[in-house]
Amino acid sequence: MPSQMPRHLFRNFDVYLDVNRVNLIGQASKLKLPELKMKTEEMRNAGMHFPIKVNLGYDKSVATLSMPGLDPLVMGLFGLAIGKETLLMATSAFADEDGTHHSGVFTGWGICTGHKIDDFEAGGKKLENSWEWAFRRWKWEYDGAEIISFDPFEIRINGVSQTREIDRALLRI
Repeated sequence: MPSQMPRHLFRNFDVYLDVNRVNLIGQASKLKLPELKMKTEEMRNAGMHFPIKVNLGYDKSVATLSMPGLDPLVMGLFGLAIGKETLLMATSAFADEDGTHHSGVFTGWGICTGHKIDDFEAGGKKLENSWEWAFRRWKWEYDGAEIISFDPFEIRINGVSQTREIDRALLRI
């Protein structure tokens, strides 16, 4: 019988700039992962009593990383040459109230498209800055299982392609 206690509660996270988890961004204070947002358009054909929304694809995948201080490793990622992309990996810990622990891993490949930094002020203060990444592909894994995988040519949910029939119609497979 499933537990009635709260489950999958977020506990903490780390952010890295590589899959080997060497380049840790230890000062990250907030990470906003890409939103899953479907592009839709209203359509009403002859004989329909009301319009419906139809799926026309998905919005771009953008994430924001906030951190205090200025990390030279992260600053060096802005403005990569055309054709180059960088990786952002976030590992996260979740826990159930019964003591069971879970691992969540977000991995995204893309380009750093923006940087915003607070004003410098005399006398010192916590300097906040944020970075924006536009991901060309990304995936979310939970306890080692792929939950979502997005790239421009294939979307998988729980390991099952959501675009295979389109690929088949385009004679790609």
